Amino acid sequence: MMQAVVGQWLQELKNRDYTTWALTLAMIGLIVFGGFKGYSHYIQSRERAAQLAMSEAFEEYDHAMYQLVEGDQSKEVVQQKLEDAHLGFDQVIHSHKNSNLVASAHAFEADIYWYEGKKEQALDSMEKALKSLKKSPLTYVLKTKYALLKMETDRLEEGLVDLQQLALDEKNPNADTAAFYLGYYYWSNKDEAKAREAWSILEKFDGSKGVKRGMSPWLPVAQMKMSLVS
Repeated sequence: MMQAVVGQWLQELKNRDYTTWALTLAMIGLIVFGGFKGYSHYIQSRERAAQLAMSEAFEEYDHAMYQLVEGDQSKEVVQQKLEDAHLGFDQVIHSHKNSNLVASAHAFEADIYWYEGKKEQALDSMEKALKSLKKSPLTYVLKTKYALLKMETDRLEEGLVDLQQLALDEKNPNADTAAFYLGYYYWSNKDEAKAREAWSILEKFDGSKGVKRGMSPWLPVAQMKMSLVS
């Protein structure tokens, strides 16, 4: 099931650039892990107001992203949608400072800045997200996202180092995602040797008996790509 979903997703994304692919991955991970963590914590009374504000902000964000993808609205309309999303996430950040949702609000706001072409502000928002993050399964998702964003700026080497560390971190439950994108970077830049080295990390996630980590959906994708240049 998961492999079929990943395959379909890759097919849809094949004509997009690396930045969009990286951001899409990070946001999917953020939404999935945020939702998983959400229902066990945000139902608490102190989080209800923040959850409502976050829900409204995400709705504006979703509208803005839809308009960006569809491209059937004027730049002015899309910009207004982005501004509305900004205001929504700012409301969460400033009015619910002690909420578990603040880190996610900063992370989503980083996407808005990125799509506005404000890369420095996007990186700054990611730093704030990580600083405000409490113990959460979002930790490694956001660290991976931050590394990917760095790689699309003049901090490429720093981002690659971060991504490699995340891929090799035994405590990282999403190490396979970091390994895949590390290899994908080298593969897209025609460095087959380094791509193979990075993707060899995925062999730890082959689902074999006795291996703690299950099958990674990225393993067959990496294997397929390497078969094209073998």
